[in-house]
Amino acid sequence: MNAGRIFAAGLLLGAALSASAAQTVSPADPRLARHRASLWAEARERFEQRLVGAAGARWAERPAAERDRALESAAALRAAARDLAAPAGPGAAEGAQVGEALADRLDLMSVPGLAEAGLEQPPVVALRVWLLEAWPAEARPVAAHASWIAPDGSRLRARREALTRAAFEAPGFDLFFRAPSGPAGRWWIELELELEGGAGPGPAARVPFDLVAGLEARLAALGSGPAAQALRAELDLSRECGLRPGHGLPAEEQLAALERQLAGGDSGWWRAPFAPASLGYRPAGAQRWGLLVSEPRLSASGRWRGRLGQRWREWCERQGVLLIAVETSELEACLDAWAEGRDGWPTPFGGEPLLLLPGGAGLALPALLSAQPARARWTFALEARGAAPPALALPGLVLLGPRAFAASRQQPDPGGRFRPAPQSLLEGELDWPLLIAGWPTAAR
Repeated sequence: MNAGRIFAAGLLLGAALSASAAQTVSPADPRLARHRASLWAEARERFEQRLVGAAGARWAERPAAERDRALESAAALRAAARDLAAPAGPGAAEGAQVGEALADRLDLMSVPGLAEAGLEQPPVVALRVWLLEAWPAEARPVAAHASWIAPDGSRLRARREALTRAAFEAPGFDLFFRAPSGPAGRWWIELELELEGGAGPGPAARVPFDLVAGLEARLAALGSGPAAQALRAELDLSRECGLRPGHGLPAEEQLAALERQLAGGDSGWWRAPFAPASLGYRPAGAQRWGLLVSEPRLSASGRWRGRLGQRWREWCERQGVLLIAVETSELEACLDAWAEGRDGWPTPFGGEPLLLLPGGAGLALPALLSAQPARARWTFALEARGAAPPALALPGLVLLGPRAFAASRQQPDPGGRFRPAPQSLLEGELDWPLLIAGWPTAAR
């Protein structure tokens, strides 16, 4: 994104909405691919929040192909989350569902996405409002209301702007206003749309914004190591382009975690020396390490969000495993960097890795492990789909759906490598930490 152009336009706080500023990023820009992956992670967390109780049971009864389609995009996941919501009643409840459906079409990005707290002159923020789906003709917006929501929940009105239907033609529009000068912490920008003839609150969507105390001085104090450089690069993407990472952690939490790590801490969020751009979780006294692998479009660091992230951290604590979330495109380089420097790194990095490959991430495993003879001894767990167990000669834990697991009972299974998995959202991975609860400890 052309940050200079956006900030120059932002100085004109009274200016009208700018459709041209919303066009400064090409759809082919690789930074937007990262943004789409983060949107998917955010939508997945919201979906999983509703995948409980009766709603979860209803979802599990749907055909597997329908469940898989819901995972193809952030928009599809958001639609599935709305579908899992409690049935709407008459009047206000039904209106709230309509408003939520409209809000789900909005893709918000705050440029910048964070700033130093306590500045006398806070930066101008461009709130980019793009559309994930076509806006329905019957929903006629007449005004946009942007508000700041402070860490304590208090609300501060930032801007109101009149709208026309043209503002909701692709790609969208920008709103400009100043960042708050309030306390450090995670703030939120809430955009509420006022619709023509609307009797109550219109659709509303939120995007995070972090104010960090002593940001510049703390970044300078981190030094020039690979982990510090990686964190600076991540925060710079948020400051300059508004790109928020898939893991969703506040900037303060990331910064404090790296400060503890560099001071000798041995637990919490962790950036490994051979994969500093990838986020890991290290329980105290970890004795093994592993890689949780995902496809790039599904955001590796997004695995640490919500219920799924909590379950993975609990698994790490039980098993004593430092787990690093990486993407398939980074995996080979990560393993090469580890192999080059492993003798100089302390436990657990000196041992061989565990490989956890949910969903489609395991498709390239045979080629990966056969590339070097030493890798044939590595421990892995992957998900295999289809009606029959895979013809995989490598040892390891393989999760199979009911039909494939039943078929596996008809053939030898040395080492008990096949394990049953229910017909659930394995691609969404929520059940994985439960399905491998006794692994790898039980296998040693």
